[in-house]
Amino acid sequence: MLYNLLTAWFLSIMVSFSPPGRQHFIPEAEETKEETIARYESITMDLAEVVSEEQPLFKGSLARTKTGAVMEAVSGMESGWRKDVDFGLGKSGKGDGGKSWCLMQVNLGVAEANGKTKLRIVVNPDGSSELTTDPTRGWGGEDLVRDRKACFRAGLAQMRKSFNSCKGLGFKDRLRVYAGGQCDRGAVESRARMDLFARWISNRHPTFKDKDVFPYVRSTPLLDPPTLLPPVEAPTPPVVISTVLRSS
Repeated sequence: MLYNLLTAWFLSIMVSFSPPGRQHFIPEAEETKEETIARYESITMDLAEVVSEEQPLFKGSLARTKTGAVMEAVSGMESGWRKDVDFGLGKSGKGDGGKSWCLMQVNLGVAEANGKTKLRIVVNPDGSSELTTDPTRGWGGEDLVRDRKACFRAGLAQMRKSFNSCKGLGFKDRLRVYAGGQCDRGAVESRARMDLFARWISNRHPTFKDKDVFPYVRSTPLLDPPTLLPPVEAPTPPVVISTVLRSS
């Protein structure tokens, strides 16, 4: 069987951080272990497609892989990749009092009577984003739970804005705007996600480089553990940045 190194690596992170089969005590979040694994695999494929097409947040031989990993850190801590959040189901399927949508918890406000948010996010070709109330442009919150790749693109664009806005701060504080709305807020949340990302890169350092998995992303089912992947040249161990965590 052919393997997709990237999606298998993404999947190994997900099953260790939020193991399939856990009970959530939220009716809309419940699913069997097999259903969770299948949905996780679908998530990894959507994430891989987005990071293969959008501009990465990092530079170097693992720029896109690291971009996907930091997106996993954000989405994992924001939503735990729960089914209800993934699809916007039930009272607990949206965060911040109903304002934040999809796995990336993009804040577009509460849905109006028609089920749509007035605020919409537009992702530009250069990877930047803008908010609008023009119903003919961009995505509303309802679109982000209907199209997971739109969710990831919107979340990545917001992360890029945060990285650029807070570039004068330390690396672990680059997500402050994403977490708190401005660079003088959201320090604990930013450090939580960046520290988790750094630990994953250190403890589960990829045995491949971007050139091995991009731009082509296979759709092969992920039925075997990543440890069975064919060996590739081991990269130089990374420098790990020590940061602090918080729960979402």
